[in-house]
Amino acid sequence: MIVETDIDLTEMDYVMRQLTLIGDFDKNELPPIMRETALDFEQEVEIYPQRLPNQRYIRTGTYADSVFSKTQRISNGIMITAGSRGAVHNGNRYDPYLKDARNQAGIHRGRWKTLAEDADTTMKTLDKRLQRAMKRWKL
Repeated sequence: MIVETDIDLTEMDYVMRQLTLIGDFDKNELPPIMRETALDFEQEVEIYPQRLPNQRYIRTGTYADSVFSKTQRISNGIMITAGSRGAVHNGNRYDPYLKDARNQAGIHRGRWKTLAEDADTTMKTLDKRLQRAMKRWKL
C-alpha cells in the first residue's frame, strides 16, 4: 500500500480549448505550471513538524526519503500525485501513522498535516499561479 493523495484536474483539455478560444492562451504554458505544482505538493508532503523540546527520538529522514510526486495525463486532464512509497523503520511502515487521515496516530494529530491538508494548501498555490497566468494571457 502506498500512502498517497491526488489532485485530479479533470476536464483540463476542455478548459485549454476554451482558453484558446477566448484569449491569447498558449497551451504549452500549462504543463510547466502543473510540474511546479507537483513539486509544491511534494514539498508540502515532506514538511516535518517542529521538534518538541522534550522529544527523545532523532529524526532519520527516512520519511522524507520515501516521498514522491508525479504528474500524468489522464483521459481528459492532468493528475498530480504525491505521497510516500513506504517509510520503514525497524521493519515497520510508519508513514500511514503520520500523514494518512484515516490512520494518523493520535500523537501525530494536529502536529503532522495529513495528505488531504497538503493537497488543500497546494490547490491554493495552484489557484494563485493560474490567476497570474490568466492575467498574462489577458483572460
